[in-house]
Amino acid sequence: MGLNRFRCRRKSNMDEMMDSPLLKTVAVGALVYLGTKALRRILD
Repeated sequence: MGLNRFRCRRKSNMDEMMDSPLLKTVAVGALVYLGTKALRRILD
């Protein structure tokens, strides 16, 4: 349990950044964009 907590605390900075709604939308948008691009390349 202690190790888990330490690990979480270590990447808490990143989690805080990822928790921002704007960043989440941007990340999801980028993933979708890249996904569709890859799909088009595969289908073509």
